This record gives sequence, structure tokens and C-alpha cells, in this order.
Amino acid sequence: EVSQEKHIPKLTMLTDAVDIRYGMLLHFFPKGGDMKLPTGTYETGYYVAANKHITKIHFPTTMELIGHGSFFHCEDLKSLLLSDNITMISALAFAECKNLCEVVFNSGLKEIGRKAFMGCKSLSAITIPKSVGYIGPEAFKDCVNLTYVKMPQKTQLSPTAFDNCHIDLKFEYY
Repeated sequence: EVSQEKHIPKLTMLTDAVDIRYGMLLHFFPKGGDMKLPTGTYETGYYVAANKHITKIHFPTTMELIGHGSFFHCEDLKSLLLSDNITMISALAFAECKNLCEVVFNSGLKEIGRKAFMGCKSLSAITIPKSVGYIGPEAFKDCVNLTYVKMPQKTQLSPTAFDNCHIDLKFEYY
């Protein structure tokens, strides 16, 4: 049986804002502000927007993978809403985003990589969706204000995933 789902081709585009090749964001040129990625972008490259003053990220529905260190040390990022097709948040993707206080994980997410949110000192509560099968080592290490985590019982959790979080960190399993 042939799927009726419309396939969106992998985008190649070079503008004054982005360099995208075959669906991978290779470079984000502006120093900050809102980051709106076009449809046809499937993943972000290594440290593509690290240390930028990004205030908001608009992920297209085609986005599937947030690459290694993509948004490392983006201190102006305060909240994050992940689009539904993102299945993987790679290592160090949002590490050291010190002012990130809200993350809305999507229902299709399968894995949160090593140190993905390490050092996000403003995070206080997170809810991990049922789809997440694995949370990697030190994924939320040094999230010193993280006091509440709601997560599925079945999620495989690295023993160091929540190292050095708030002393009163509470888990609720569902």
C-alpha cells in the first residue's frame, strides 16, 4: 500500500540568514533574535547556532534531529517548543542555555542525548513524554533549580542523567 503522506523534499538554500544543504542546517548567520527554520529542514549541524543570542526557535514540522551542540550556550533562549517530528536531541544540543526555563517536549521524541540540557540553570520542572525510551548520561546535569521531573516508568535512564540537580528533586512516574 502506498502512503498518502506528502513527502517534503530535503531543502538546499543559501540566504543571508541560513545555509541549508540537503535538509541540514549548516550555518545560521544572524547573531541573534528569532530563528525561523524553513520547511524542508530536517536536522541541525554541529554547533550551528552555538553562542548566538537567539531568543526563540521556530522548528518546521519536517525537523527530525537536533544535532550535536546545535544551540550550545544560547543564553537568551528562555523557552523551547519542539515540533512533533523531532525524534532525537543530540549531545550538548541545549547545554549551558542558562536562562532556558521552559521546555515543551514533543510526543514523538525518542531520545535525549548525553549532556543535552546540562547547565540549564533556570529549568525548574520538566515532563518527559511517553515516547522517550532513553535519557543519556548527564542529560540534565547541573540543572541546579530542577525540582520536579514527570516521566514514564519505562524510560531507560542513565544513572548520571540528573547529577547535581536541586537537592529536593522529586520524580513522578506514570
